[in-house]
Amino acid sequence: MPSEEPLRPYNRRPKSLAKLKLKRYHKTMINVLIVNHNLVLQSGITTVIRNLIENTDLNTIAYTIVTGPDPRNNNEYFENLGVKVVTMPKLSILGLNRFISFFKRFFSENRFDIVHSHFSQIENTIFPMARKYGVKKCISHSHSAKLSESPLKAAIYKIMCFGLSKRADFCAACSEQAGIALYGRSFPSLKNKLILRNGIECQKYAYDEAARLELRKEYSISDNCNVIGHVGRFSAGKNQIFLVRLLEELNKRGKDYILFLVGAGETKEKIEQLVSELGLKNRVVFTGGKDNVSYFLNVFDVFVMPSTHEGLGIAAIEAQANGLECILSNAIPKEADLTGVTFLNLDDPIEKWADVVDYMPKVRHKGYNKMVIGAGYDIHNVGAELTDFYKALIINE
Repeated sequence: MPSEEPLRPYNRRPKSLAKLKLKRYHKTMINVLIVNHNLVLQSGITTVIRNLIENTDLNTIAYTIVTGPDPRNNNEYFENLGVKVVTMPKLSILGLNRFISFFKRFFSENRFDIVHSHFSQIENTIFPMARKYGVKKCISHSHSAKLSESPLKAAIYKIMCFGLSKRADFCAACSEQAGIALYGRSFPSLKNKLILRNGIECQKYAYDEAARLELRKEYSISDNCNVIGHVGRFSAGKNQIFLVRLLEELNKRGKDYILFLVGAGETKEKIEQLVSELGLKNRVVFTGGKDNVSYFLNVFDVFVMPSTHEGLGIAAIEAQANGLECILSNAIPKEADLTGVTFLNLDDPIEKWADVVDYMPKVRHKGYNKMVIGAGYDIHNVGAELTDFYKALIINE
C-alpha cells in the first residue's frame, strides 16, 4: 500500500516565457489564430492546445482554430468554449493550390493579431501570407523530439521546415530537445527562442486513495500485486513492446506484477497479439484511450515510460504529480525530471530494467504534487504567463 515519504529537495526552474514589460493595457480583444492538423481530444498536441485555451484569459483573448479535416475531430468541445473552428483543406501535393488559395482567402477575410501554429509543415507557407494581411506576430510551436516516425517523412518535413527559425517571430518548444528537432542545433542560442511548458491541472492529478481502492476492486487486483503503469498512444515511439518484455521478465522470476496500458493507437493490435503469444493476457490490462487519465494513475504502483523519443513526456509529469516513482528511458528530455526520476538506457538488458522496477519502493510521495507546481508546470500559472505574453506582444508592437 502506498505511503507518504518526506519531500525531496528541488530547484525552482526559471520562468520560461519571455518577459516583455507591459507598458499599458486596454480592453481591446486580442485575436489569436491557432493552427493544428487535427482536434482529436486524445491527441497530445490537442490536449496542450485545450489546456492553454482553457487557462488563458478568455475575456481578453478571442481564439479561432484552423484544423485539418480529420473525422475524429471534436470541434464541438472547442466551440462550447466560445472558440470559432474552421476546417482547412487536406494538405497534399495534388491539392496544394487549393490549400494555398484557402489561406489567402481566409487571411484576407479575417483579422488576427497573432498566429500560434502547431503545424510546422505549413508554417513557411502561411506565415508570409499572415503578415501580408496584418498579422503582427507568428509563433511556431514544436512538441516532439522527432519530426516523424518514418525516416522518409522526417526528411520531407525537414525540407518543408527549413529556415523556420528565421521566418517565425518566436520559436516555441516544450523542451530543448523538441526545439532542436524542429529548429536545428542553434535553438538553445536563438534570440527568439521560447520554452513553453506543457502545463497540467496539478490538483486534478493529486493522489486519490478512494479511486485506487475502487480500481483495484474493479480489476480484481490482490493486495500483494504490484501495478506497472503506462500512459501513451500505441506507436513505435512509445515502445509498449518493451513494457511487455519487461513484464515477461518479471513473470519469469515469479514476481506478482500486472501491466496497465492506457491509450489507443495504431500498434495496439500488434501489442495485444504479443501479449497473447507470451501467455500474459491475464497480466495485462488494455484500458483503451481515456479522458480521465488522472483517475487511472491512482491504481499504478510505479510508472514506466520506455519511449524512443519524446518532446517532453507529459505523461511522466502527470505521473509525478500523482506521487509515483517514475522510470524513464534516457531518450526522454531531462526537463521531465521534476522529482528525481530514474533514467535508464534502452540499450541496457531487460534484466536491469526488471531489477530497477522490482527494487523501486512502491510508495506514494504526496509531496510530489507541490514539487510539480513549484517547477512551473501548473496549467493555471502557464496560462497566466501565456496571457501576459500575448498581451505584451501586441502592446509592444
